[in-house]
Amino acid sequence: MLSHVVDEVSFVEPFEIQQAFVNLSDEVSDLQVVENFLTAVERRYLNEPEPSFDRSRLRTSLQILEGFSGELHKEKFKRLVNEIREQLRIWISELQDRDDKIAAYHIRGFCDDTARRIEPIVYSALTRFYRTLGGSASSQSKFDLSVTRLFSKPTDPPYRQMLIEREDLCLQIEALFEGWDHSTPTRRSSAHASLVVAKLDDFQREGEGFTEYQDLVRSGIFERVREFKRKLGGLYFEPKITAAAVECNITIGNVFNSLLASANGNLGEGLNEGVDLAEAFYDASPGAEEHLTEILAELRVESEADTDTHNVTANELLELVCEGNPAPLRESLPASASLVDESEPEEKHVPKAKSAQKRLEPLFFTLSQPEPNHAVIREHLHRFAAIDHIDLSDFIGRPEDPVDHLCRNVLGVIFWIEELCEHELNQKGEMSASLKDELHRLLRKSEEFSEQLEYLVRENASVPQNRLL
Repeated sequence: MLSHVVDEVSFVEPFEIQQAFVNLSDEVSDLQVVENFLTAVERRYLNEPEPSFDRSRLRTSLQILEGFSGELHKEKFKRLVNEIREQLRIWISELQDRDDKIAAYHIRGFCDDTARRIEPIVYSALTRFYRTLGGSASSQSKFDLSVTRLFSKPTDPPYRQMLIEREDLCLQIEALFEGWDHSTPTRRSSAHASLVVAKLDDFQREGEGFTEYQDLVRSGIFERVREFKRKLGGLYFEPKITAAAVECNITIGNVFNSLLASANGNLGEGLNEGVDLAEAFYDASPGAEEHLTEILAELRVESEADTDTHNVTANELLELVCEGNPAPLRESLPASASLVDESEPEEKHVPKAKSAQKRLEPLFFTLSQPEPNHAVIREHLHRFAAIDHIDLSDFIGRPEDPVDHLCRNVLGVIFWIEELCEHELNQKGEMSASLKDELHRLLRKSEEFSEQLEYLVRENASVPQNRLL
């Protein structure tokens, strides 16, 4: 009887051995796809592909594991699996070193080459690889690109269409990630996830609301999306956040391409044959702005009707890229892409002042946290006498409260109003075009939240009406 118990404890069932072999083989296959892809990108952009990983030891270990059709001693099974995982870890490390030399810009350009078709299995392997690398800005951006391409298809270039609806997409991504995490404990969803999804949905709704190209450009939406993504780190790999990001990327990208084509047909047509410019604009990787200048310098498509103020040029797109930090980017451009009229005095070309919305971004990010720092928020309250008396509990509750996100947004709008009143609206003289645009955005937000509040108070007796009123 004792011998039977020892046997049960000491041996692994054939099914478990087979399952381990299948899972490890799948990971090997995906890494092989990634290595082949990186080699192709290196050959195109870096000329010298790095040496491939020596898989002989890994292959031998997998063959030994596959050969056990009967029971295998647990200790031997554990040592064998750990040896395979160690080889996989070394392989991933080598691929990461190679990937560090490749920008998201290069990967996007390679995938957009009309001479080749990238199969879904490649995007799936890349998505898995970049998720494994963690939450660095570069890995996150390449993950963003891969997963967006994986779950969408080009329709009439440069437009894209999601393959399935958001709810189904979230379930599919969750199942995919769980399959990849077979060797690690199931990851718990972060309390931040719902707030991050709500913010991405805000960006998406804002993008859908633009009907004029110039309004979209002045809104700074791409810069704000990039900055928001950069702050998320590992949160970006939450399935519900990933699904929301995919839909947001596609929606804003399609709006941008549509409005750009309307503003300048020649430029829009030129983009159909090259890189996905919208995807490049919301790329959050380090150096993305500099790579955009390279793309746009090659797209200097000038319309015959240069006097038409509604006709956007590649130069204006370059101005958009350089707005946040013009000097270093301008120096990196070829002479033909210069944004400065050399006949004008140098001192006239100074960086634009930050908008009120831009200055408040740290506060808005604080408001988006599940447990925001009240001291930081009160510090801003004390700056404005008109709102110093506000009770924060009226606006900030628990993230799971269905009206909490709306109430926080309303508080953000109040801060935005006061910031403008304190500074921009106290200045004498005519309003600048950028200030008028910011005020219009603020009015749209105010009207949107006002309508939501009014609806909740009128139609839903279960919500805390005193708080909403």
